[in-house]
Amino acid sequence: LPGMWNRLEYRPLEGFVFAITPFNFTSICANLCAAPAMMGNVVVWKPAESQMYSAQVIMELFEEAGVPKGVINMISVDGPVAGEVVFKHKDFAALHFTGSTAVFRHLWKEIGNNIEKYR
Repeated sequence: LPGMWNRLEYRPLEGFVFAITPFNFTSICANLCAAPAMMGNVVVWKPAESQMYSAQVIMELFEEAGVPKGVINMISVDGPVAGEVVFKHKDFAALHFTGSTAVFRHLWKEIGNNIEKYR
């Protein structure tokens, strides 16, 4: 209709996205950490231990493609160690996770237990 506007504005979250990729789906791990970054978010990426080599190659591809350093940050620690830091951080803003229901429930519970710390 003339004079009517329909507008959508994308803006990044106020904090970082924690992306956790599964051990059995290496083919999508680049997508899971890159999708939030493409929307303007900073990402902390925790690939599965069995994906570390592939993940490092993907990080090199991101750098070669021009993704600025610090936008996607790969970490290589055990999941519980990462969760202990990430889920207590005031700038944690989102979880991007593919994996088992049991692990998801545990992560969701940790997030809920720390909800008052987030912005």
